[in-house]
Amino acid sequence: MKFAKTFFAAFCSRNYKLFTAGQVVSNLGYLIEHIALTWLVYRLTNSAFQVGILFFIMQITIFFTSPFSGVLSDRFPRYKILLVTNVILACVSFILGVLVVFNYFSLIVILLLQIVAGLARGIDNPIRNTYVNDLIDKPEHLINAITINSSMFNLAKVVGPVIAALLIPWIGEGICFIINGFSFLFLIYIISCLDHKPQSVPVFNSNVFADIREGFQYAFSFSPLRTTILFIAFIGLMSFSLNVTIPVYAKLILEGGADTFGFITTFSGIGALMAALYLSQKKNALGLDRTIFIAGFIFNIGFLLFAYVENFLLASLLMLIIGFGQLLIFASASSILQTLSEKNKLGRVIGLYFMVFMACTTVGSIVMGKLTDILGPAFLIKIVSILSIMGTFFYGLQISKIRRKGIRRFIHLGIDSVTLRNKYYNQKFNLKPIFKY
Repeated sequence: MKFAKTFFAAFCSRNYKLFTAGQVVSNLGYLIEHIALTWLVYRLTNSAFQVGILFFIMQITIFFTSPFSGVLSDRFPRYKILLVTNVILACVSFILGVLVVFNYFSLIVILLLQIVAGLARGIDNPIRNTYVNDLIDKPEHLINAITINSSMFNLAKVVGPVIAALLIPWIGEGICFIINGFSFLFLIYIISCLDHKPQSVPVFNSNVFADIREGFQYAFSFSPLRTTILFIAFIGLMSFSLNVTIPVYAKLILEGGADTFGFITTFSGIGALMAALYLSQKKNALGLDRTIFIAGFIFNIGFLLFAYVENFLLASLLMLIIGFGQLLIFASASSILQTLSEKNKLGRVIGLYFMVFMACTTVGSIVMGKLTDILGPAFLIKIVSILSIMGTFFYGLQISKIRRKGIRRFIHLGIDSVTLRNKYYNQKFNLKPIFKY
């Protein structure tokens, strides 16, 4: 009972509770569509490179719009922007679903529609993350709210692929796209029902590009933000991009089909949900730098071992470990950025974060897709995992520097300042490197 009260602490805010319900349905629809879309492209082309092209199209569009999302988030009411983006996404899913059901589609049509969807998601995704700040009633519930967001997404990641794995052989990919369209309509309805509080929108005298530049300078001039973003960029370029190999691995190594791909993806979601339960106990972002470091090893070692198995059960177990590490990295990084950023620059920092992540996963996906066709999924996973482990070790060397400045920012922003002053400030930040803990 005590655990449930702690884990769902942010649910004392009515707006956040309703929005989370909408997020659950929307994320469930998205995961169903994502599995169906990935499998549809692979079924049509029988090429991991073409799947990489799909991921490239989906992510490069997000890369171009994410910086503008941050500026829009800081300039205009976020809920209005979310209404517009979700209407666009619903239309794309309905159109694609109808075309696939009636067999009036081609790979070019799929990619063109994903360009439109990617542009909308590039605006939508960062704002969904920063919108949490507008929904919670108590600032100390921010980390908990971010964690619940991750938990709900990964709960959908557990259920969504299973539903997709059952629906695709039964009624085809088209119905999966239509289901996602209805999930967006549900979220639109939820947002329209929220009690929208006036958002503090500062007056901007500069142009949009000047605001974007200011956000870049702010994020990269502060080492905790800069190091976190750069590490996520590295992981996005390397091991996060290995997701493009999973459908190929399911077919060639595990000798399965869409159901195998869907079920092993489900285990990744279970692992991520376990990670979210762990993070829910955190009351502030202190120590999350070390969490990212440890999770980096868990995630990359899990992928390295995955490359050696040919058994479905062992592959599923390792996907659980991979999902656990991946969520810890992503949610911890997001928590650090949202906690340490000043409110009038939060949207631009998160927009930059998404832009950098999408840029790296975009390049990574297309490169990994091509290399998978050349080298095979197992050998590629081994090489990339080893390089990612080396990068994680380097990140660990930076942690003591990050923490000193991070604690000063905590105190400056008034976050848990009494505890931090007593525990760290009076000790003059005499912090040990992570490897001596």
